[in-house]
This record gives sequence, C-alpha cells and structure tokens, in this order.
Amino acid sequence: MRKIFLGALILFFVVSGLKEAAAWEAGPTGMCCDADGNCGPCSDGPAYEPPSGDSGGSESYGGESGWTPAPQKSNADLALEKNAKCHQFYNAKDYDKAASCYEEALQLDPNNNSIKNNLKNAVCLRASYIGLKYYDEQNWAMAVKYFQEAYDTCGSGVSNVADNLRNAKFMLKSEEEARAQEKREKKVAESKSKIDKDLDDLLKDLRKRSKQSGGLEFIKGFKEPPVPRGKEDYADLSGSRGEFYFVTVDNQILPADTIKKAPLTKGTRMVTAGSGKIVMTLPDNTTFTLGPNSDMRIDEFIWDPSTDLKKTIISVAKGMLRLVTGLVTRNKTSLKVTVDTPIMVIGPRGTDFELTVKPDGSGFVILYSGELELAVKKNGAKIIMKAGQRLIFDADGSVGRPEPIPKNHQPFS
Repeated sequence: MRKIFLGALILFFVVSGLKEAAAWEAGPTGMCCDADGNCGPCSDGPAYEPPSGDSGGSESYGGESGWTPAPQKSNADLALEKNAKCHQFYNAKDYDKAASCYEEALQLDPNNNSIKNNLKNAVCLRASYIGLKYYDEQNWAMAVKYFQEAYDTCGSGVSNVADNLRNAKFMLKSEEEARAQEKREKKVAESKSKIDKDLDDLLKDLRKRSKQSGGLEFIKGFKEPPVPRGKEDYADLSGSRGEFYFVTVDNQILPADTIKKAPLTKGTRMVTAGSGKIVMTLPDNTTFTLGPNSDMRIDEFIWDPSTDLKKTIISVAKGMLRLVTGLVTRNKTSLKVTVDTPIMVIGPRGTDFELTVKPDGSGFVILYSGELELAVKKNGAKIIMKAGQRLIFDADGSVGRPEPIPKNHQPFS
C-alpha cells in the first residue's frame, strides 16, 4: 500500500512537470514565443530575451523584472547591411536594381560616402549600358542621351565614357547631315522635276499652238510691230539653230522657222528645247548666246542713239548663257547691262562671261574677260570678279569665293 502511494505521488509530479513543460513550450497566456522557445509579452514593441539562469518556472516569464529588451540596430548598421545586399546586384551587372538598392540604403544613412559612391557608379554604369544598347541599334540620339547622363554622373570615373559620348555625337551629327543632304537632294529633285515639267509643258504648248497657227500667218501682227520704233528695236538671230521660241508679253509665239529677227519688247520670253540654241545680237553688238533647255526673258531694252539712254536688262530662270557686251557697257560712266538670276544680279563691265543656272537654282559664273560686279540677293553682299575666275552659287542663296577657272573647263559658245 505504501509502495502504491509513493508510485502515485511520483506519477503526480511527473504529470505536473509535463504540463508545466507543455505550458512553457506553448507559452503562457498572453505571451509570444520565437523559434527557439523564447517567450515574452505579445506587442508591437521590441523582442524580448529570457533572463539568464533558469529557463523554466513562473519566475522565467512572470513580471516585468523577468525580461530584458534586446538591443535595437541603428540606421547606420541597417544601411551597411542593405549596402552589402546591393553589391550582389552590382556584381551581377544588374545596375538598375543595384542603383535602386543603393538609393534605399542611402535613405537610411544619407551621410555614408561609401554608399554615395556606390550609387554614383551604379547610375553611371546603368546609363552606359543603356547607351551601348542604343548604340548597337544605331539609335544615335538615344545613345547620346544616355552616354551624356553617364558622363555627367561620373565623368572619367568609368573607362570609355567620354569616348562613347564623343563617338555617339559624331555618328548623330553624321546622320543629321546625311538626312539634311537627303532632304536637300529631294528638294532639288522635286524642283528639277517641276521646272523640267513646266518647260516641257510649255514646249508642248508652243509646238501645238505654232502648228495650229500656220507659222508665218501666226506672226502676221509682227510685220509692223506696235512697240519697236525702228531697226534698233530688233535683235538679229543669225547663228541660231534647232528648236526655240520667242513668246511675247501678249502671249504670241514666234517659232524658230518663222523668225530671223526678234522684237526686243519688254516681257519677251526666249525658250529653247534640247536641240535649240539662240544667238541674239543687239544693235550695240552685245551678243547673247542661249544654250539648250534654257529660259530667258527681256525685262527691258532701251536704245536711243541720240542720248545716253541705253539699257539692257534680262532675267535668266534656267539654262546656259554666254554674254559678250558691246558698246553700251564699254562706256565707263555706268553699268548698262544687267543680268538677273534667282541668286544674284550681275553687272558686266566690258565683259565676256558665261552663266549656268541649274533647275534647282544653283550654278556658276565664269568670267573670260573684263570685270563683273555681283550683288547677292540673300545677304546683299557685293562681289567683284576678275578675268580668269569662276564663282559657284548654291540653291539656298549662298555664294562661294571667286576661284581660278578649272583647266579642264570647256567654254560654252
């Protein structure tokens, strides 16, 4: 009986111990435990550690005096931990994630120069890698944008940043120049196409109307022209050949096979086809030679032998012109002959010169003898040309400097 009692008592203590152990494992009421079995009051506050010594019993968790708070990490420590994690992205060359990570670390410790430097390098390399991607795609504008960002961030701190930026800028400039040249060529082609079409349409119309009118009958009204007063008001056309037309201001047509002399009336237009050539000699022996596919107009012609009132003004829209001045401009008192072009106004002085105006408005002037005074329309500049010089002008109105005539140049006549 005594043995039974002692056994029951031992069993009681064993069961009580197991219950207490279970209570410790689960945590007392209102307590929270970690993975290691350390328990403390449940709250949003800092974690607690069990007191040193006995880890069981009510004194282990009962009352405030039984717990001590764990030390809290500083922002500087947390920033260093974050910085170490960021290195993983950096070493894996994921510079976008690395940069974002370093930014978060720097927010924890804004005065950490090491993190600042890491962030700068990550941003620089991120921009460089994006720039290289666009460079490989030949997207020069975007490549310049990101290489510039890389250069502004770290300058020469990363190898080849300056070289990459310089190369991308060069390629972008080359592309822009090529695009501009393509645009100019397209404009020239469109202009040439339009001018050629206009001239072609004009020639077709002239041919049609000339044929319908019966040639000589069509110019019947010019047997006694109303404007010219005498022989001085006609130009001799000896030496002219091929297909050409004179169109008067009142829209009458004088085709090549019906005319030996041309009335020098204001507004008369001279047009040559591909086979045409006009050699026109004025009363003062000034000679105009108009080449194939050319278009010229008489703006004014005044010749009065009894006075000094002698003036010749012509406009060249397109084509080739050779002009040898006569008596009018050999008078040194004034410039009597004026040649107007889309780019400049030419004033000859006792001159033999050649003018070419291309369909887009560009061209050149070559002076064989005498002197030329040129007035540039775009900027009002005055240029004096001497014998033996050539001057080139562009369709946009820009004009070069006089230069020697190329040795291989063949004069137009």
